[in-house]
Amino acid sequence: MWSDLKNKFMIYGDKILIGRVRYHKELLPVDIDYSIVHGGGEFRLNKEAKEIVIWGSSFDFGDFNRELALTADLPKKFEGYRVVFGDPA
Repeated sequence: MWSDLKNKFMIYGDKILIGRVRYHKELLPVDIDYSIVHGGGEFRLNKEAKEIVIWGSSFDFGDFNRELALTADLPKKFEGYRVVFGDPA
């Protein structure tokens, strides 16, 4: 059901993958390279401040690498946004 979907992200290589999914693995490519998965969590957008607020972890892939989260490339539609650490609020 739609209510099962959550805003989730994964750090994959040098990119942050973002989407509204049930499981983090749904964000990853079919030919996944597990050696470049650096964890995941949940996010919310603060459109006014142009921030992507991230927190938590992925049940399957663990805690995200905080250093990589700050330097990873965001999807093009989030150009001009910055990543910040926070909570669900």
